[in-house]
Amino acid sequence: VVADVFRPIGRLIHQWRSQENHLLTSTLKKIKKLNFNVHTDTAALLASDLPEEQELFKYDPLVSDRVPLAYLSEIQQLMVETQKKVLRSRIETWLTYAEQDCIINPEGCAYFSRERKKRDAESLHVQAESNFAVHDLIRSSRFEKVKQFLVKGIHS
Repeated sequence: VVADVFRPIGRLIHQWRSQENHLLTSTLKKIKKLNFNVHTDTAALLASDLPEEQELFKYDPLVSDRVPLAYLSEIQQLMVETQKKVLRSRIETWLTYAEQDCIINPEGCAYFSRERKKRDAESLHVQAESNFAVHDLIRSSRFEKVKQFLVKGIHS
């Protein structure tokens, strides 16, 4: 249920941000100045599908109860800038993501994969976890599958 609420909002913001929508950018700048905080209590449900990992996330002293909207906006902007840099580079890239992730934009990952393959298909290796909606794949029920993919990358 939480994912169903956040997914459309997150996708819309990611899509607008990735397209460098100037109206959204100026609106977000004004909203950031209001210094809103976003509660992170629902993030545990989006981070992992394993109850023990959700509990660890919830009670992790390093995870804030709230984060400023300005912080989230800056992270998003850095992701867009980093994506542009990596698309221009020719470095070996191993990417794994959940196709229904609500914390990051899975459409952005798919877009990145398509664009990178056009430029340099040989150095890009992608594993998309279909029908899966958690963010932290390393701390999920798909850990072994993801680990095998990444270890293969390290040894290649």
